[in-house]
Amino acid sequence: MREVRRLILDNASHGERTLMAARENHARSIESLVSLRLPPGWIVDVQLGHVDAVSWPHSTSSLTSGLKELVLTDSISSLHLVVLSFLSFSVAAQLIVTFSSLPEYQHIHIMAIESGLPSRYEIRVLESKHQDWASAIVMHSNIFHSPVWPVLYPEGLAERAYVGLSSAGYLVEHQISSGLSLGVFDKEYQFKNPESAATGGKLYWDSKDKGADGGKLLDQMDFPLVSVALAYDNFNHLDMEKMKPLLTTLPAFGPIYGVLAKFDKRDPAAWEAKGPGEVVMRNATSTRRDYEGKGIMKKLAHYMMRDVAAKGWRGIQIECFSDAVIHVWTNPPAPYRSEEVSQFHTWSYEEENEKGEMVHPFRPAKQRIVKVYCYLKE
Repeated sequence: MREVRRLILDNASHGERTLMAARENHARSIESLVSLRLPPGWIVDVQLGHVDAVSWPHSTSSLTSGLKELVLTDSISSLHLVVLSFLSFSVAAQLIVTFSSLPEYQHIHIMAIESGLPSRYEIRVLESKHQDWASAIVMHSNIFHSPVWPVLYPEGLAERAYVGLSSAGYLVEHQISSGLSLGVFDKEYQFKNPESAATGGKLYWDSKDKGADGGKLLDQMDFPLVSVALAYDNFNHLDMEKMKPLLTTLPAFGPIYGVLAKFDKRDPAAWEAKGPGEVVMRNATSTRRDYEGKGIMKKLAHYMMRDVAAKGWRGIQIECFSDAVIHVWTNPPAPYRSEEVSQFHTWSYEEENEKGEMVHPFRPAKQRIVKVYCYLKE
C-alpha cells in the first residue's frame, strides 16, 4: 500500500531567494523551485514565515503566507511548489520564488494517507495526458449505466458517447488542471493490444461505429485508469459558455442543477469560497463497468476527503446522481460530517411549463438527486 509522506519545514523564509512578480489574471500564488533529494512520493509542506520588501511595478509591500506544499516531480532532485497566498494589497499577481539553497527546518512530522485499496491499485493526481481516458470513463459510465441518462435518452447511446467525449473536454480539462482530480490506476492491468502497451494505454473509440454497444466501447478503453473523482476549486468557477456543448449533449443536465439550486436554501456567503483553497467542487464520479463492485469509488472518496482536509480545505460539495454515491458522501469517515443541502426525486418532481401546465420534466427516470456538502472543518 503506497504511503504519502509529509515533511513540515519551518522558517523557510531564511536564505537567499529571488522574487519575480508578474500580474496574471486573479491568481494569488507563489511558485517556487528548490533542490531537495528525496525519494518519489514525498510531499513537503513549507511554513513560510514572512517575506519583506517584495518589489512590484508600482509598490513595495510584504507577504505573509500559511502552510505551503511542495510536490516531488518526476525528477528525483527537483521539487515543484504551487502555493496560495493573499497579498497585503489589492493587486492580484503571481509570484515566482527561487531558493538558492534549502533553508534549515526545525521539526519533521510524518503523516501517511492510506488509500485502503488492494496493493494492485494506486491513487494518483490526474494529469492532462489522462484527459481522454477520464472523459471516456465519465461518458461511458453516464451514457450506458447511469440510473438517469440512458433512461432519459435511450436512443443512439454510442453516438451520444462520442459527442460527449468531445463536449466534456472543457469540464474535464478544467478539473484536471486544478490539481485536485484523482484517479485510480490498476498496476496489474493487462493490455488488450500491443499498441496500448507501447504507449501506456490508448482509447480506440471510432465515432463512425454508431452501432457499438457499451461492451464494445468498454473493450476499446485499453488503459490502466479505472476510476476517477474529478474536482475543481470553488473560487475558480466554471465558464458556462464553454459548458454549452456538454449541456446540449445531456439536455437535462442544466435543468437538474437548476432544481438543486432552487431547493438549496443556504446563504451563499455561508459556504462559498472567499478565496482559493477553501471549498472543493466535485463534478464527475465514475468507475469503469468492469471494476465496479470493488469499493473503489468509496475508498477514492475517503482518500480525497483526508487529502484535501490535510491541505487546509474546509469543505467539499458534490451533486450525487446514484444511490451508491449518495450513501458514500452522506456517510463520511470521522471526523468529517455531511449534510444534504438540496434534493429531489426525478419521478415525483413537477413544475409549471410556459403554458401553465404541470409537467414532470425528468420522467421516466426514477432516481433521487442530492447535493451534499461535506464539512472538513467545523
